[in-house]
Amino acid sequence: MTSSQLLVGILIFGPLGLVLLGLTYRWPLFGLSALAVGVPLTTGMGRGTLIPFLRPNEVLLLLVVMALLLRYFWRPVRRPVTTLDIAVYGFCLLGALIPFVVLFLSRTPITFDTARLVMSPLQFLAIYMAVSWTPLDKRATRWLINVTMAASVVVAGVAAAQALKLPLISTFMATYFTSPPQPFWDTTIPRPSSTLGLYSSVGAFGLLNFAFAIALLTVRQPGFSPMWLVVVMSSNVIGILASQTWAPAIGLVPVTIVVLLYARRIPSQLLIGLVAGTLALLLFGSLVSARFSQQQVAVGSNLKIPKTMLYRMTLWQDFFVPAIGEGLWFGTGTLIPSTVPERLNQAVDNQYIRQAYRAGIAGLVLLLVMLVTIGVAGWGARHHPDVLLRSLGACSLAYAAALLVLGWTEEYLQYGG
Repeated sequence: MTSSQLLVGILIFGPLGLVLLGLTYRWPLFGLSALAVGVPLTTGMGRGTLIPFLRPNEVLLLLVVMALLLRYFWRPVRRPVTTLDIAVYGFCLLGALIPFVVLFLSRTPITFDTARLVMSPLQFLAIYMAVSWTPLDKRATRWLINVTMAASVVVAGVAAAQALKLPLISTFMATYFTSPPQPFWDTTIPRPSSTLGLYSSVGAFGLLNFAFAIALLTVRQPGFSPMWLVVVMSSNVIGILASQTWAPAIGLVPVTIVVLLYARRIPSQLLIGLVAGTLALLLFGSLVSARFSQQQVAVGSNLKIPKTMLYRMTLWQDFFVPAIGEGLWFGTGTLIPSTVPERLNQAVDNQYIRQAYRAGIAGLVLLLVMLVTIGVAGWGARHHPDVLLRSLGACSLAYAAALLVLGWTEEYLQYGG
C-alpha cells in the first residue's frame, strides 16, 4: 500500500469507522449485524487494503469490539459464567498464551506473521464475547441468524458463479479479492474461494449455515419462513458442491442425521432441499466428474480414498506427526519444526496436528474440551421450553460433531467466516 492509497483509505473509510463505532456503542445489534455480514463478505480481501497490516474483516472486528468494550465499561453487564464460557475462554486465552511463552522461553524471534498466528485465537474470543455479552431478545437473535444466513447465500452464489466462470463476477473477484494458490499436489481443477479467500472456507461456512437452516426448520422455530430456510439450505448445498471440498459435502449427511435425531422429526421441506442438491449435482456434474477423475476415486465395491487424502496421510506419517515430539506437551509455538521440509509448511491440513504444534497435548485437550462442551450444551437444550434455544442447540451439537470429524482433513476452525 502506497502513501497516497493509505491517505485515500483514511479519508474514505476513517469517517465510516467512526460512524460504525458510534452506532455500535448506541445500538450493539448494529455492530453485531455488521460482523455477521461484513466478516464473510470481506475476508477474502487482501491484507493492507484499508489500513496497513490488517484485512478489512479484522478492521471491522476491531472497531465493533472497541465500541462494545467502551459500552460495557460505562454500562457493565452482569451475567453468570457458564461451563461453555470456561471452555471457550480456556481454549482462546491459553491457546494464545502457551505458544507465546514457548517462543519467549526458547528465545525465538517473534515476527509479525508469527505474532499474528500466535494471537489468532483472540479473534475467536472477541467474537464470542461480543455476542455473549450483548443482551439479545428473541427478535434480535432471529435477526442476527437471518443476516448470517443471508450472507451465506451470497457467498454460495458467488462460489457457484466462479465455478461456472461467469465473466462479470469472475473478473470482479479476481480484481478485488485474493485467493491463495492451491497446493502443489492439487492444482488440476480450479476451485472457487468466493468472498472468503479459500475454497475450504466456502465449504465450512456453507456447512455451518446449512446446519442453522435445517435445525430451525426441523425444530419448528416460529419467526423463520420455511421457504426462506429451504433457500438457505439449497444455496449452501450448491455452494459446497461448487467449492469441491469433499469433507463438508460428506459432512452434510451426518449433520442432517444429528439434527433429525435431535428433533425426532423429518420436515417435509427437506425433500425440496434434496431436489436442489440433485439439481446442483447436474449443474456441476462435469466439475464433480473431473474432480473424481483427478482424485482417482471409484464408487461401489472399488471405492478408494481420494488421491489428495492419501498424500496428506503420507505427509502426516512421514513428517508432521514425528515432528510433534519436539514439543510434545506444550508445542513449538505454532512453528513447524525444521525437520519438516519448508515447502511442506502449508500442507499440514489437519486441525489436531496444527493444534499440537501450537500448544502440544495441552492444546489438544483445550480444543477437544471446547468442542465437546459445545456439543454437550447443544444436547442439553433439546428439552428447553424456549424453541429458539432448542434450535440453536441442535445446530451447535451438529456442527461441533462435524468439526470433530472434519478436523482430521482440514483446519476448518481457523478458516475465514
